[in-house]
Amino acid sequence: ERRAEFASKDELQYLKCELMSSKLGEEFDGFVTNLSDESVVVQLFSYMIEGFVLGHKKGKNKRINRSGLKLGSPVRLVLSEVDLKV
Repeated sequence: ERRAEFASKDELQYLKCELMSSKLGEEFDGFVTNLSDESVVVQLFSYMIEGFVLGHKKGKNKRINRSGLKLGSPVRLVLSEVDLKV
């Protein structure tokens, strides 16, 4: 039963990623659900999907401006990448 439950969760996670991969470049509104030194986790309002916003990307100098961010803070972001590996 536990293996079947984990398999179902993995499949659902993959389907969410597949859905979002068709939305690259689109803007989304959401709110902060977790903060760390390297990333912010955001839940999107329109799809109720959580995702990581990394603090920096290899080869690019993009950084998150974390000043004023706290749990529940509203954010707007552009989807730039989806990792289909679950």
